[in-house]
Amino acid sequence: KFKEFVLNVDGTGKTVRQINQALLTHGIFGGLDLTASFPRLGRSALYCVTEIHTGADIARLAEALKEVTQ
Repeated sequence: KFKEFVLNVDGTGKTVRQINQALLTHGIFGGLDLTASFPRLGRSALYCVTEIHTGADIARLAEALKEVTQ
């Protein structure tokens, strides 16, 4: 099963590209940048998790996002 969600980063002052580059330093491949394809969504990225991702994986992503968006 796939579970997809859109994350808007307008309030961070950073671009999706900058956030994805920072996530790579944590060994995390960031979300698909939707900014150009769907400008009405603002600076947004599409993330997807599947059954191979554990709760710990998702918590790790959340913590890394907190860190790189500050």
